[in-house]
Amino acid sequence: MSALTAHHDALRALFDERKTVAGVVGRRLLGVSRPDDDELADHLIRERRRRSTLDGSIDRSLLLTAYALRELLDLQAPPDHAAVVRLSGYLLQQQNAPGRWGENEGEGSGFFSPGPSEAPVAPLVIHTGVLFDREADARFAVSCLALRQVIRAGHEERASVRAHLEVLLGIGPSALKPELAALALAALAMASPDIRERVTGWTEALIAADLPAAHLFEALVPVPEARTRALVAEHLESLPPLPADADEDVALLYARAAATAALAR
Repeated sequence: MSALTAHHDALRALFDERKTVAGVVGRRLLGVSRPDDDELADHLIRERRRRSTLDGSIDRSLLLTAYALRELLDLQAPPDHAAVVRLSGYLLQQQNAPGRWGENEGEGSGFFSPGPSEAPVAPLVIHTGVLFDREADARFAVSCLALRQVIRAGHEERASVRAHLEVLLGIGPSALKPELAALALAALAMASPDIRERVTGWTEALIAADLPAAHLFEALVPVPEARTRALVAEHLESLPPLPADADEDVALLYARAAATAALAR
């Protein structure tokens, strides 16, 4: 049995009976959707819409709102869906607000604020399992997570969104901690072609870093290049399959890597 087949089988067993966002999306990625998955996806989309408050947020949290928007888009809700519009609208309202990363250094143009500076965000563990224990790092990380989702929701040409992308490009991977560079690349790779063509050296810098596999997959899977897909496949093949009790978010990133690896073969 090949390494990729072993991963596929382990992930299929993990997602097989789950009636969750990760279950639906994971099965789609693996090509093993259940007959009722479309109906389940519709239910999960409606559920996330009901969870949002009048301002479009999830508990007035930048991170939770970004996660909910990610789930909607993963469930294939279109950009003009009412829930997508509401959640992305809330996120966009937080750009350049007080408490954003770099506001005191003049580097934070376009960044999303998770709240006022006096309300700490760190320590923060995100869906990849990585911990950000410094306040500035946590705010940078959350902003990149929000940025990626508003791009997916169709807002990549907004001036404030492009300003955020330009700041990330200007900083570059060598000036960032690898954990932060990974989240920056995950957003940059989803942007328009004129942005993506300026992302040079990021993949190599992250491959050289000792990042957790799920965090590395978060960064590399969105990159639409054959050589990066091959690197994802190579890295996945070097890892043991996940156990049945693995975290769903981590397992979903492995499933994305497995789908990417299949394209590389």
